[in-house]
Amino acid sequence: QVGEVMTTGMVTVFPDATLSEVVRSLLSSKIHRVFVIREEDGELEGVITTVDVMRWLDWCGREKDALRESGRST
Repeated sequence: QVGEVMTTGMVTVFPDATLSEVVRSLLSSKIHRVFVIREEDGELEGVITTVDVMRWLDWCGREKDALRESGRST
């Protein structure tokens, strides 16, 4: 049965949470996903995973590299 292996409870944040808050929730709860819910009615808006955070960090690194490269060419 699934109930025997599932994780109970959900860690949630509201859509206006910062990425730092999400990362702290992931780390402190030792989980890999945080559910984003609407404050008004608790309706699920989406999910942020550790892979989403890594993709964002990768994108930021690429942007930083591109800015650095464009500064060298001028």
